[in-house]
Amino acid sequence: MPDIFKKVIVMKVQGSVSFLLLLLAVFICGDVNSQGVRESHDQDNVPTGKGYGVAAPIGSPAPIGDGHQIQFHGGPLMVGPTQIYYIWYGDWTKSPAAHGILRDLANQIGDSALFATNSTYHDLEGQTIKGPVFFAGEVFDDYSKGKSLSDNDVESIVQDTLKRSALPEDPKGIYFVLTSSDVDETTGFCNTYCAWHSHMKTPTSEIKYAFVGDTERCPTSCQSQPVGPNGKGGGDGMANSLVKELLSTTSDPELTAWYDGKGRENGDLCDWNFGPTYRANNAKANMKVGARDFLLQQNWVNQSGAGCQSRP
Repeated sequence: MPDIFKKVIVMKVQGSVSFLLLLLAVFICGDVNSQGVRESHDQDNVPTGKGYGVAAPIGSPAPIGDGHQIQFHGGPLMVGPTQIYYIWYGDWTKSPAAHGILRDLANQIGDSALFATNSTYHDLEGQTIKGPVFFAGEVFDDYSKGKSLSDNDVESIVQDTLKRSALPEDPKGIYFVLTSSDVDETTGFCNTYCAWHSHMKTPTSEIKYAFVGDTERCPTSCQSQPVGPNGKGGGDGMANSLVKELLSTTSDPELTAWYDGKGRENGDLCDWNFGPTYRANNAKANMKVGARDFLLQQNWVNQSGAGCQSRP
């Protein structure tokens, strides 16, 4: 668990008694720090991958370069190419339309202006995120961990998929665990988050993965509209969650690269900001990705005049 931040505030004093109090405060402060507690300041939050930050433990990377209201902490980026893998978890027979929506999205999102906003993020060598992005494969998982999942269960689903070689072990890939509407993620799905991303080590690779739940489970929390431009069902809502995690994972795959002082990643800074919209199939949309219309939240553009935008 992260350390609790503590701070000793010494008031301006006069005289010998106050001087002794000052020495005592310095002694206490030194003792606290020796036990591994950091002084608190605005940069002391690190990302969780779930849209919010937590207090940073000792040894967390400090900013080494200032961006535009978001800072670089030196960690790796996924500059490309990036492969997308889907693990369809649960019963997807009731939402068949989601398959086509999300497959098309994975095949086309790398060519979009929205994905190009991530080109404003660089790594230590100055390389920027350029893609390309490919849809590289999918498998189906019939409730191998039940209908109530923990974070560890989600990681295990990915691990088990790789161990049985159902999908290749790809350090340049992102494995999306897509859960059907009857599956819960018990650490906050529908209440704290709609999706999240993380990473894990295998004996040979650093693997990136994400959880994206069917937004039909909680449409008032995780869908921007009851019916999307691609019809009724959770496919459109999941598309929005998935693209946010794609943008955040490529710019902060190990939670050590780009985030602000509150531990928020680029996608978190633009939650539910869509910009100008138009009508498509009696629903709101704000961009075309391939042949489909989508309503996808904007991304934080890391350049002069920074803000939430759908293009760099």
